[in-house]
Amino acid sequence: MFYPAVDPLRAYRDGKIDFEGLGAAYVEELERAYAEQPELAQWVADAPGLGDFTLLCYERAGDLCHRLVLARWLQEKQPLLRVAEPLN
Repeated sequence: MFYPAVDPLRAYRDGKIDFEGLGAAYVEELERAYAEQPELAQWVADAPGLGDFTLLCYERAGDLCHRLVLARWLQEKQPLLRVAEPLN
């Protein structure tokens, strides 16, 4: 549910778009899913009550990653969420 679509991710990895372009495409995906999938909207609404959770990926710490885009998007949708460490 939270993984970016293959085409923009591949374009980013191939150097055809930059991270900002990947992020913009990913946010569009997230917004579409949020509008079309009631279970996602409900999860976001319930997220502050879930306790601590971690967004995982295989990128090394400090590397640009879709988790950064996702974390910012979640905070925009649910301002009660807090990030344990600063977002780059």
